[in-house]
This record gives sequence, structure tokens and C-alpha cells, in this order.
Amino acid sequence: MQDPGSNRIRGFLLFVLIAILLLVAAGCTAPRSPVEQDPDHTATPTPAPTGGGTATRTGMVAFVNEAVQYARTEGKERALAEFDKRNGSFFRGVLYIYAYNLSGTTIAHPVNPEKIGVNRLYETDARGNLFIRDLRDTVVAEGKGFVRYYYINPVHDNAVEAKLGYVETVDGEWWLGSGIYDDDSIPLVEGVPDRLVMFVRHAKAYSILDGKESALSAFNDMNGSFVRGDEYIFAYDYNGTTLAWPYRQDLVGTNRSNATDPQGFAHVQAMIDAARTGSGVVNYVSPDPLGNDTPANKTSYVMDVDGNWFLGSGVYERG
Repeated sequence: MQDPGSNRIRGFLLFVLIAILLLVAAGCTAPRSPVEQDPDHTATPTPAPTGGGTATRTGMVAFVNEAVQYARTEGKERALAEFDKRNGSFFRGVLYIYAYNLSGTTIAHPVNPEKIGVNRLYETDARGNLFIRDLRDTVVAEGKGFVRYYYINPVHDNAVEAKLGYVETVDGEWWLGSGIYDDDSIPLVEGVPDRLVMFVRHAKAYSILDGKESALSAFNDMNGSFVRGDEYIFAYDYNGTTLAWPYRQDLVGTNRSNATDPQGFAHVQAMIDAARTGSGVVNYVSPDPLGNDTPANKTSYVMDVDGNWFLGSGVYERG
């Protein structure tokens, strides 16, 4: 006859053995930590950007500056690989880095990898702006700068909102950028509408990419893309010689350094002085081509091209 005490001991030992086996099995099948799952765990994974957040203009500029320095130090191949990672060191909450070449082809994009290798130069934003071209032209014209465009904001029920992009060239062949949703009541350049700034940047980029002769021919073409009603591109050299004025082509080749507006203001010399600083705004009175050449207040934005000539465009003030 078996001892009841021995049966109780054997039952207890069997229970302990089963419990140990269950614990071991659970440990073997438990999910690994995020670091264990990530073979490249040098960077802590960050969540996808949601379109909101507290990123500032200053923070965005510093972020892009850091990425540019990384690209110049580590080289293009390694930098693009890092920029492509959604868990990389250049994907931080609402901020991430994208990269394009001068033709407008995507070469790095952690959020839209399907766009890599796609030329987006003529892709439009929610308001029809050629925003990739505007970003590219800003790099070509100024090396770096802000561009405003309009995009859906996923954290605000996909509402179309103003987005501010900041771009910077790496070595003249490719460029980087990032963006934040921002207040569009603050103009890119004080005193002139954003569209005029982008128009002038586009004209300068065209001059650099296609050459001066081709550009001046395009600027003087009344049926070309650089004449948009009463907003058109004009150009002068620093001696005051008119290089482009589509509405007054009879004055092309003449020197207007001493020209004054109806109020006696030497506006051409003022534009020369502003352009010598890189860019600037000049207010004067000029004949309105769509108003029977009636003199009207005009605000022009001018920009140096290569130290030898400058171009610009303006908007008329109408009551």
C-alpha cells in the first residue's frame, strides 16, 4: 500500500516541474525589445510625422543645416541611405529630410519611398503651385531659403493648410529640405506677395540653368511664360542698360540709369542699389500696361543674377 505522504510530495514536484516548463516556454516566445528587433539599432525609432507638432522655423533650419553637414562629411551614398530610414537619425517626429537632384527627381524620401526615382518638377500642390520646382528654383537662385506651399494636414482631418519648406544645396548637384505647417500671413519677403518672390526666383534659376541669352529672349517674349499680365520679368545690367522689358522693347539696349518716375524718384538706380546687395524691394510709380499706361504705384522685387546683371518683377497697386 502506497504512502499518502509520498503521493502528495510527488504531486507537488510534478506541479513545480510543469510551472517551470511553462515559464521557459513563455520566455522563448515573448517578443523581443525594439532594439533586438532592429538590426541597425544605432538610432532610436521615432513615430511617423503627423503633420502637426511644435517644430519651429529655427528648429527646421537647424535640422536641415545638420543634414547638409552630415551629407558633406559622410558622402552622398551613405547620407541618402540614412535619410531614407523612417527610424533613422534624420526622422524626428514631424521633421524629416527629403532629397532631390537639380532636375527635380526624388533621391531620398522616408515617407514616400515610392517617389524615389520619380521626377516631380511639375507636380502641383493643393492650390496648383509647382512646389517642387519652387523648392528647386530657390536652391538654384539663392542656395537656400524658404518656400510656402499648400498641403493636406493629416492631423486636421486632411484640411489644406500652408506649409513652409526650407531647402539648402549640398554641393550644387543635389539638395535637401524639410517642412512644417506654418502661418501664411507672414510673407517670404516683407512687402511683396509670395508669388512675386517665386516668380523672380524662377526667372533667376532659368537664367542660370539655360543661360543669359536664352533667358533674356524668354523675358522679352510677350507670349512667353515670363509675362503674366501686368506681372512680368524685366532685367538690367549694373550700368543701367535695359536688357529685358517686354512691354517696352523699344527701350531694350538703352541706358536708363538716370530715369525717374513721375514723382522724380530715380527708381532704376534704386533697383541697381538693391540688387547689388543680393535682392531687395523698391517702391515707385510706373505706367500700368493693363490700365492704359496710367501711372500707378508699383512695388518691385529685384535680385542679382551673377554680379553683372539683375532681374525683377513688380505688382501694381489698384484701388
